[in-house]
Amino acid sequence: MDVPSRLDIAVRIRTARKKKGWSQQHLADLAGTGRHSIIRWELGKNLPGSLYRGILADLLDIDFSDLERDEDEEQLLSLLDKIAEIHARRQLGSAA
Repeated sequence: MDVPSRLDIAVRIRTARKKKGWSQQHLADLAGTGRHSIIRWELGKNLPGSLYRGILADLLDIDFSDLERDEDEEQLLSLLDKIAEIHARRQLGSAA
């Protein structure tokens, strides 16, 4: 089974929300999160964490069982991005 891409998940969330006739704000209110999170999920910029995947699955009647993303891997990738950003800032500072 293929793991869906961020774009696949984004489309799945957006399509299910629109099918229910809900605004992003309404879904955010029901899910207990901010509209900005919904926007980022629907654009594929972020993936909902396991808690919100469960909430969205219940609210939108969608299935995330094929999303086999390891939460530890996601956290590690985020940490590596932050380290790379800090490193880049330091290099810019030393070049000045």
